[in-house]
Amino acid sequence: MKKNHYTIKDIARLSNVSRGTVDRVLHNRGKVSHKSRLKVEKVLSEIDYQPNLIARSLRQGQMYTLAVLLCKPDDPYWQMAFNGIQQAIAEFSSFGISVEVHHFSQNDSEDFNNCFHTILSKKPHGIAVAPISRASSDVFLELSLEKNIPVTVFNTPVQTKVNGFIGQDLYQSGRIGGDLLAKMNKSGGKFAIVHMDGVFRDSRTMQEKDMGFRSFFFQKDHYEVVSLNIDKQQNDIQDEWIKDFFAQHPDLAGLLVSTSKTYKIAAIMEELNIHANLIGYDLIPQNVHFLSKGIIDFLIHQNPHKQGYLAVKDLAEHFLFQKDIPAQNLLPIDIVNQENVNCYLENMQPEPHDLEKTDRI
Repeated sequence: MKKNHYTIKDIARLSNVSRGTVDRVLHNRGKVSHKSRLKVEKVLSEIDYQPNLIARSLRQGQMYTLAVLLCKPDDPYWQMAFNGIQQAIAEFSSFGISVEVHHFSQNDSEDFNNCFHTILSKKPHGIAVAPISRASSDVFLELSLEKNIPVTVFNTPVQTKVNGFIGQDLYQSGRIGGDLLAKMNKSGGKFAIVHMDGVFRDSRTMQEKDMGFRSFFFQKDHYEVVSLNIDKQQNDIQDEWIKDFFAQHPDLAGLLVSTSKTYKIAAIMEELNIHANLIGYDLIPQNVHFLSKGIIDFLIHQNPHKQGYLAVKDLAEHFLFQKDIPAQNLLPIDIVNQENVNCYLENMQPEPHDLEKTDRI
């Protein structure tokens, strides 16, 4: 049985040459006879040898600094993304990767701008960012690329060309929300898409889901689509807005909430004893509570933990292994209900990254 890992001593023994000869072949330096080189290369091919790039990087004293910019984790959704980032930090910190996390207040473009200024001033090797605001992010993403700083974006796609995007096909997820509601109401009806705690005109996340939802019902007979937009700044009167909306549309058959704030709609529906179908996003505790009570029918799992984890992982592997950053990593659009929610809650963390050991070549 082949060993998982081979040292220079192992390869020298198998090749019947000195360790110095193996070292010169591996690193393509110094003089090696043609016969000895063939011996070493034959053994390398037989054992499927892969050089340990991490160990090589550590020996050369290379350190890489990454910066992460995301919303403050006082929101359960962003806490999950932050947990994923922390997992990546724990896995890569021993291999010459240093990660600084910067938080900005959600929907505060000035705070976002200040944080990005700070990040650029520190000249990191790479940046991972969740760009909530389209208007605020474009300029800084372009600046990063002008400075040749690789950038991975997660959660929200951007129009600016970046090195990599991690998230879902938001347009398609909006269509899936519409499809689920239509399947539960095959005779037709009025359906609402609700955007909460964001500025619709500046949120590509909301806009993509909205377009997908409406496209599903486009030219379908017996279906009507209405919408409700509630900015976070209207927190004090959110309940009144929601209740007024239900009063204006007493015949609603179903709703899709485009953010993780589905529980706010669910709470009003429970209070008013409204029996419309309800679909939302994300397995935050408040949403899971109403899913278990049957008030929320389905939750679309966006996996913020994995998004944050992969955004850092892709950058780290780019520097450690010289791997290309995936231009697009679209995560599955998982549909969660009462029957499978516990399975998702038990398996929300990604598999640990299998880093190479550092006690080898």
